[in-house]
Amino acid sequence: MKMPRNAQEAQGLPGMHERAEQMKTVRNAEQAQGALLWRSRRGMLEVELKLLPFARTGLCELAPADREAYARLLQEDDWQLHDWLQGWSAPADPALARIVGRIRGMEPQDGA
Repeated sequence: MKMPRNAQEAQGLPGMHERAEQMKTVRNAEQAQGALLWRSRRGMLEVELKLLPFARTGLCELAPADREAYARLLQEDDWQLHDWLQGWSAPADPALARIVGRIRGMEPQDGA
């Protein structure tokens, strides 16, 4: 049986080590989200104007698998992203197609 290191552990409360690990995890998640936000800035203004609002508001709602798909989406060329985001073509990868659909779903509808 492991003996508690301090009174907090004896009461079942997270100790300093556990809190430090939790803070590290939060910091890593914030850094990863910041990196995706930065990578959402593009050379083609039309693409950036669609990606940045999604990155600012939609990233926090994504499941980890969708966040990874968004990161893969950002590896594509601007012209390809532009075609997908305009609806002129669609990605063959279903995960990328789902993210493109979410980004396009954030656009204001005609007449709105």
